[in-house]
Amino acid sequence: VLLEAMSQGCACVTFDFGGAISEIANHDKDCLIVKDDDISGFKQSLAAIIDDGNKRFQLASNATESVKKYSVEKFVNQWQMIINRFKMI
Repeated sequence: VLLEAMSQGCACVTFDFGGAISEIANHDKDCLIVKDDDISGFKQSLAAIIDDGNKRFQLASNATESVKKYSVEKFVNQWQMIINRFKMI
């Protein structure tokens, strides 16, 4: 869901979910990442992007660029490279 929201240019705030989110998003570049169960931090982060239009725009703009590494084209190309390697063996 996070990747889809980012791909549509949404400024996102998310919990870290055991550190997995940092594999997808970059805190304060394309998303705001809050420690798990930090409700106060989550509220503060939401307020920050609601109140600051420039920050919201920056996060949203960076998000659409960041998720391009997960595009179908890139995914297919990576699989094609793997398949071609096995053909050479």
